[in-house]
This record gives sequence, structure tokens and C-alpha cells, in this order.
Amino acid sequence: MDGERTPDVPTASGLLTGLRHDTTPQQLLGAAYEGAAFTVLRALDELLRACGLDPADPEVAGRPLRLIGGGAQGRTWVETVRRLSGRPLIVPGSGELVALGAAALAASAAGGGDPVAVATQWNAKAEDARLPAVERDTEAWNRIGSVLDRATGPLLGG
Repeated sequence: MDGERTPDVPTASGLLTGLRHDTTPQQLLGAAYEGAAFTVLRALDELLRACGLDPADPEVAGRPLRLIGGGAQGRTWVETVRRLSGRPLIVPGSGELVALGAAALAASAAGGGDPVAVATQWNAKAEDARLPAVERDTEAWNRIGSVLDRATGPLLGG
């Protein structure tokens, strides 16, 4: 899947290739997870480069990613991000952080406070899960990137 987050191609549609009669629902879900995780992680790498940082620098790559939202509650999504990023992960123990962030931004806009300070005051502290880095699955990374790069032209009409 591409265009879900990056690149910003809101009219793009998903691409499923290599399906066979024995393709399982779990494999389809895994492919969707890999595509979505890949595009977000690739965008993160580009953002780091734009900020003058090398994503492969051990100091940069050693910084944990914080997973929030509904997907962070699912083991398969967490392990997909962990495997494709090669970075340590933090999965906050507090739920609904996306809603908390939106509410803190609204409260900040209405009252002029710092949204991080507001969210920190509201957030009931629960123990975060800290997962160590695993070696990045470069075989999967390269496979996914190759498929998406080959599909980009036809998907964008190029």
C-alpha cells in the first residue's frame, strides 16, 4: 500500500501483487502492515535527512520510536514497525494518546497554554513498554521499496 501517508497522493489506490490461490488473510494483512510501516519509516528517514541527520548514524538510529494509536495495541503492527525500523520502540501504557493530543491542542488554542504541558498534566501515568531494537530486516525493506518504486510511475500516471 502506498499513498496512505506518503507520498501525499490522496487519489492513489492500493496495489496487491503476487497473489496466489494459497495467499492467506494473514499474508494480506502482513503486506498491508509492511507497506504502511515502510512508507512512514521512509518518510521519517527523509525528514531526518532534511534536518541534516543521517538515519543510519547509530546515535540517530538508536533513538526510540514512540508508537501511539490503535495499531500500537496490536502485536503484529508493533513487531512489523520494530522489524522494519531496526529501532527501539516505546509503546505508551496510557491509552488514547491521539485523542489526548487533539484535546491538548484544542485546549492550548482556546487558552493559550503549551499543549505538551497540558497533555502532561492530564495524562495518567501508566508504565510504558520499552522494546529493544532488533536488526532491521533489510531483505524485506529492499523488497518493499523495490515494489513501491516500480509501481510509483504507473500509479502516478508517469
